[in-house]
Amino acid sequence: MLDTLSIDDALGGGINVVDIGASGQMDDRWISLSAYLNVTGFEPNWEECRRLNEGPSHHHSSRYLPFAISGEKGRFPLFKTKSIYCYSLLEPNLNWLRRLTQTFSSLFEIEGTEVIEAVRLSEIQELQGIDVDIIKLDTQGLELPILSNAGRLLDSAFLVETETGFVQHYFGETTFSQIDEFMRSKGFALFDMKSYRVERKTRLEQFAGNKAQLMWCEAIWLKDYPALLETGKWKPEDMCRQRFLKIFVTCRELGFVDYALELAELLRKAGRFTPNEITELWAPQTWKVSGKTNLLEAIVLASLRLFPRRFRTMIGRISDKAANERHLLKTVFERRQ
Repeated sequence: MLDTLSIDDALGGGINVVDIGASGQMDDRWISLSAYLNVTGFEPNWEECRRLNEGPSHHHSSRYLPFAISGEKGRFPLFKTKSIYCYSLLEPNLNWLRRLTQTFSSLFEIEGTEVIEAVRLSEIQELQGIDVDIIKLDTQGLELPILSNAGRLLDSAFLVETETGFVQHYFGETTFSQIDEFMRSKGFALFDMKSYRVERKTRLEQFAGNKAQLMWCEAIWLKDYPALLETGKWKPEDMCRQRFLKIFVTCRELGFVDYALELAELLRKAGRFTPNEITELWAPQTWKVSGKTNLLEAIVLASLRLFPRRFRTMIGRISDKAANERHLLKTVFERRQ
């Protein structure tokens, strides 16, 4: 059932993703889903946006737009930090950050400001008429204002990924506790979290026993349709076939099989499946991850997960550039001819 899906027909052209703060590359958790994804990314850095548009893409489709997304429409100063991955419309809290290890805090050092236009997510014309399935945010502290003003786009989404701090690295940054309360109020449940720690400057070198403070996390939220059914805010009859197939494919690739089966049971009771489809849904092989990775790729991916995300992003950019260059040994050999 899931392995024979047509992207254009059964999935309505693919799974529609809005990626806000798209600099770098998507986390490797999305690799096996790439061929299904139609990505519309937003990145206010024009140079990075151009690189993303011109570089190789493994998605079903992708486009990147040089828009800054905020909770309010207007002109705001963009704080340009040493690392482009720390650019924000919020000012870095340097007094706090400088208490942390120099390798980390230096990324937030301000190298300049630029006044830019920002818009609400709900106001972007390029998203009008698109049924958004997934929203990803890496917006350096603006996640809550953006989601609060997302309008029908958040109502449409069945999955949201946020990268959120546990503490304020920026003045006015919204933190995980606020995001958690908001997402639950919108009918989402927390399904996964990858957390990150950062050491302080005052630490013992080469002391393995230290456990640094939790600083931020990448969290995945799924629309809790069973809970919405109980409160009368959703009915199985309201969900089109393309939508629940998209949810099943996403849950399979990300590992949320028990939730997909719980939703399938509600849809079964509503008569949305044939007997053959029900039998197939309860077959273990239906839920095996479809993305095929050879042994070498698996080893490389496992090794990369040992590095922080910013280093994996840098490695990805270098590998994209190297992929388009000539083989070094071949070039040397030709010069000798």
